[in-house]
Amino acid sequence: MTQLSACFNQMGLRDTPFSITPDTSYFFESESHLQALSGLRYTVESGGICSLSGEVGLGKTLICRTMLESFDDSVKSAYIFNPMQDAFSLLREIYFDLTGKQFSATSIVDLYRDIYSFVVDLARDGGKTVIIIDEAHQLSPEVMQVIRLLTNLETEKKKLISVILSGQPEMVAMLKSRELRPLLQRIAVHHELKPFSMAQSARYIDHRIAKASVFGSLSMSNHAKRAAHIACKGVPRRLNQVCERAILDAYVMKKECVDLFSMYRSIKEVTVLD
Repeated sequence: MTQLSACFNQMGLRDTPFSITPDTSYFFESESHLQALSGLRYTVESGGICSLSGEVGLGKTLICRTMLESFDDSVKSAYIFNPMQDAFSLLREIYFDLTGKQFSATSIVDLYRDIYSFVVDLARDGGKTVIIIDEAHQLSPEVMQVIRLLTNLETEKKKLISVILSGQPEMVAMLKSRELRPLLQRIAVHHELKPFSMAQSARYIDHRIAKASVFGSLSMSNHAKRAAHIACKGVPRRLNQVCERAILDAYVMKKECVDLFSMYRSIKEVTVLD
């Protein structure tokens, strides 16, 4: 058993409450995150394009994955993690995610046609198609135009493809460029994630500890939570990093409460490269 595993067991935790991987079971229902999730779901229901922006570590990927987990089998989705591709490669990846089949031809026209055919058939059976592009700030303007063309497929009443663009603030700046104005005008919903307030950071920390707790012996002092918020500026990923290290420090010091001193030592170690 590793020191980290022993720490969690001793502290009454089933696993780490502060992993930096986007675990949907730990989704924290802050006002901003719930508003973003609502906007994404509205886009799926109505069709069209939604953009979700925010700095690194604010929870954009977690929100997208939480939405995906709420879908039933009638919704087919393509989740693009690597948008730094040319148009053909991106469309081929979308086609594979939607259909589970490799596209072997080399014509982008044929690829468009096959994607459209799949989407139309799915809509005829009452299904929906959703394309999520993470790290969308890395898309080139040329590929952004390809995304716009995908949303052209529609009936007299609704769009047949929903597109969610999730990225850092540079994405919004790019969308406002003259070249991408036609795409910007099609975005029906935009949400910008903000860092937590001090009160939200405290509730976030309590929420994650409670989720992981087996017999509830671990706690964190208000002073420690306040110091974590200030050091991390309310960014969830950074909060996860300092809180996990602070729990390990408390374990080594044989304390069931993560106090200010454990948090200070954690902040000093975790933020050394900032």
